[in-house]
Amino acid sequence: MNNTIIFAKRLGLSLGLAALSLVSVSAQAQTLYDGSGTNKTDSYSVKFGTRDSASTSMGALSVSMNSNQNNSFWVYCLDPLTGTNLPTTYQTVGLENFVTSASGSPTYQALFSASPYNSTSLNTSSDSTSYKMRDKTQVYNNLVELYSHAYVDSLSSTQKSAAFQYAIWSILGEDPGRYSATSGGLQHTGSDLNFRAQAEAYLTAVNNNSWSLVNGAVLTATTSYTYTVYASSPLGSSQTFLAVTPKPPTGVSEPTSALLAAIGLAAIGLSRRRKALNKSAA
Repeated sequence: MNNTIIFAKRLGLSLGLAALSLVSVSAQAQTLYDGSGTNKTDSYSVKFGTRDSASTSMGALSVSMNSNQNNSFWVYCLDPLTGTNLPTTYQTVGLENFVTSASGSPTYQALFSASPYNSTSLNTSSDSTSYKMRDKTQVYNNLVELYSHAYVDSLSSTQKSAAFQYAIWSILGEDPGRYSATSGGLQHTGSDLNFRAQAEAYLTAVNNNSWSLVNGAVLTATTSYTYTVYASSPLGSSQTFLAVTPKPPTGVSEPTSALLAAIGLAAIGLSRRRKALNKSAA
């Protein structure tokens, strides 16, 4: 067998093991810090269930996996009634597992079955004004739909980011198909009509699965993401975050793409070196 091929295969095995090691590490506990970016947040008056209206900060936050704030990335909040305390230790889990798992922790069920969501005013009433845990599969599907169409749009302004955050919270705790900015379990009680119009536009698009005109924006195109939930450890001790990364357009997973690229480059380098040595010997 050609030495170049043998070397490439050996390198591929080595890199493959390294990739598996990285995947394993990413699932372990890690600490999140404030990021270097300016948070895309605004405060608006909202009401959860029968709780009194309160000014609430909403929007994307910039976080980092190291105290030097390198490689900051955006996250949205999945726990509207808990504050953010960084740095904090987090566990990572895929969004589908987090939302749809029936037991264990961290899960959507564990989060919404604990304080403050298990209070009488938020989690026991069956009418549309309560804010509580909803059908898990529907929650997951609607979150993916929202992100697939509108995540990029949400980062284009602070107001859109806040409205997108409001839409996430509506999906988590309101009746599916009845998401609204002015009625139901989560309500905007402030006077900012521009924010309300943007939040209502996102929610109406999810309700009707229609993204052709969302408050003036055409959002029919979709992007496929990898979804990672950062759940505070212990759950509820700090905000629970959701981060996304675009999937490679070819459909090949990122570790596989990197592995193939590294093998190819190594093989080319070895081939060139062999040619140079042959010329010298001649």
